Amino acid sequence: MFCSICGERIDADSHFCVHCGHRVSREGAKQPKNHHLREESSNAPSMHNDMDRASGQQGSDPNRFHGTSLYEDMIAYVGQNENYYDQRWQYMEQTSNKRSWNFAAFFLSLFWLGYRRLFKELFMIMGLFIVLDLVLIFSGVRVDVLAYINFGLGLVIWILIGFYGNDLYRSNVEKNVRLMRNVVDTQSEKEALINEKGGPSMGGVFAAIGIFAVYFCIVYYLLFSVFGVVSQVKHGNLYDYPDVTVDEAFNDFFDEGKWKYQKGSSSFKMVEYRGVKKFDGEDYNIKIDFILDDDDEFHFNRIVVDGDELNDYEVQQFIEFVFDDSVGLEYW
Repeated sequence: MFCSICGERIDADSHFCVHCGHRVSREGAKQPKNHHLREESSNAPSMHNDMDRASGQQGSDPNRFHGTSLYEDMIAYVGQNENYYDQRWQYMEQTSNKRSWNFAAFFLSLFWLGYRRLFKELFMIMGLFIVLDLVLIFSGVRVDVLAYINFGLGLVIWILIGFYGNDLYRSNVEKNVRLMRNVVDTQSEKEALINEKGGPSMGGVFAAIGIFAVYFCIVYYLLFSVFGVVSQVKHGNLYDYPDVTVDEAFNDFFDEGKWKYQKGSSSFKMVEYRGVKKFDGEDYNIKIDFILDDDDEFHFNRIVVDGDELNDYEVQQFIEFVFDDSVGLEYW
């Protein structure tokens, strides 16, 4: 039996051609290896190409003759551990299964992507983490919750790379090799280009480390800018109540509550607290806005109870009620 693409002899029970790597077409594969008896395909050498091969010249066909098959060039492109990927890819082709476990891809994850020059996928994954962290941070998610979400997403991505890394790598290799085969004029030029552009890349590993470092710096800066500002208020003290922090007083007073960073102008920052207080059988929804100036000193900007903003006198009474429950509050 012969391959309908390259015309080489293959085993009768083969699912793909070991010479060119394409899936075997049972109808076309039964045709003899005779180029004038079968329809020419985009990857098959024409009679004109065969004549050019004999004379050492290339034809005008963009898919001109190559001394090695596409699949052979792909394996040459892999470089280190080529036998491993050869076996994996043949098994995947024979079983028509894109899943093939790769321990290196799982454990090294992003660094494996850089090592195997899968830079587009590397940037996409890191971009996903950055966008997700931006949304979560500015949504007021706690640091521990943010860490759990990042770890969960990272674990899912590690597993997916472990299962589909070999297929992902094969698709990338095939795309790159096809491009190389179309831009060279001789077999030697192709081999030189494959040796130059193919194989693993330690530079890719360092690039992955650099990208991860940039991501870490961005997230750390955001965490410090957002949660650092919130922390200044939470763990700060009022001049009249130096022995208790704002967070301690709020935890004792409110039945539940949540802190959130609010972006202010260039001259000050804002922090919001939303809490619920049960009083005389009723729930009161209370919103408190703090302002931090350039000297990192904060003060109450406004307090809203069930949609009604308190006046200055009521704000003072409220603060005394929260920080010193021995003081009554007329509002309540």
